[in-house]
Amino acid sequence: MSPGNGEVLVGHEQISQLFKSFIDNGVHNHSIETIDVYREHNQIVQLGKWKAEGVNDKQEAISFGGVLITVIEQGSDGTWLTRSHVWNMGKM
Repeated sequence: MSPGNGEVLVGHEQISQLFKSFIDNGVHNHSIETIDVYREHNQIVQLGKWKAEGVNDKQEAISFGGVLITVIEQGSDGTWLTRSHVWNMGKM
């Protein structure tokens, strides 16, 4: 996972800290609208739109969002793991 600055985050701790920083900085009412889901062999892909609310530098309420794609894969032991979760900003 990447926070969009070219860095790559690895593991539960780094990813948790990223989302904690969003919440600590006022991001709230996050939601995901699934547009499509499909399965091929041992993978499931979700396409969707996301949105959230927050504040800008002037402490004014703002809404923002974008698109996302999530790929989860079933391992040989039957467990499902997230292999990719890409989301980016779009105009609202």
